[in-house]
Amino acid sequence: GIDDALAAVSRLEVKLAPMVHYVVPCTGNVSGGMTLRLEGTGLEGDDVKVFFGGAVCEHVGFASPNGGSSITCVLPPCQGSLQADIVVEVNGRRAAGNTTFQYHTPAPRVVPSEEAGPRAVGAS
Repeated sequence: GIDDALAAVSRLEVKLAPMVHYVVPCTGNVSGGMTLRLEGTGLEGDDVKVFFGGAVCEHVGFASPNGGSSITCVLPPCQGSLQADIVVEVNGRRAAGNTTFQYHTPAPRVVPSEEAGPRAVGAS
């Protein structure tokens, strides 16, 4: 009936237009290497590629929680700009939406020097 036809069309649209809703976490170190999870719909396929600012994200796996879909991958190192567009291609089709990722530089590590410490009064 009509409900079956609408359900089929709905499934077809999801297959034709994958979409990334968000990425967890949404920020990471410029050196990369952390595992990320991209949540969305229609992200399953035989040929899935994920790019952060043009750099390939090492693909790790899939999950399909609650009717959506999820991709986990390893964040590549920053390619220059600290804000990177996330591009997902599923079977040659780019995911709709404009999802970005924010790289950050690590805080400088402060190493106390022996000279900077307090001195005893009268010490020579």
